[in-house]
Amino acid sequence: MGSPAETGARGILRPVSDSLQPVSSTSRDLGHSAGAQVLDRLAGLGELPPGGALVTPPGRLPCDFLIHVSVMGQGEAVDQRTVEQAFLNGLRRAAALGLESVATSPLGCGARGLDAESAAVAMEKAVQTHRLASSLPARIVIAVSSDYELDVFQRAFGALLVVGAPGARGAGSFGVEGTSEGASPTHPGVRT
Repeated sequence: MGSPAETGARGILRPVSDSLQPVSSTSRDLGHSAGAQVLDRLAGLGELPPGGALVTPPGRLPCDFLIHVSVMGQGEAVDQRTVEQAFLNGLRRAAALGLESVATSPLGCGARGLDAESAAVAMEKAVQTHRLASSLPARIVIAVSSDYELDVFQRAFGALLVVGAPGARGAGSFGVEGTSEGASPTHPGVRT
């Protein structure tokens, strides 16, 4: 299915642990694709508290910025509140940079992680909270890895859902937008 790097988004949110280590195969792949210069820079930064977010150059990734979001502490299980806070802080960093679009994988899923339903609920809450303060990024793409995750995130995001978001490639990507302009008359917020 889709990868955040394949969505055409201006920023990519990469889930990491508090020691800035990858927490999923997607996170590992994004780090590898960004390159040694970005990974070496992260190694020199130390730690990022769970729920935090920091910005680096994207390295070799096809975006303007790479935003690392800490979804767990070392040796700790992932929880919904930390995922919600990490996603919210990542969206805040993107808005502060003036990014119109960001992409991420489902945050907090994987070993010692949340199930897809819990991750989707946490991420949807973060978007709702963020939309009270900012309309940027206007396009948020979540690149899922299976039809099951696609279904779960579609249900969780409901009226905010935009299937086949502009610039998204791969059947596993969908976007979230804060407005309903151009929405389907039968499903507000769902683009056709």
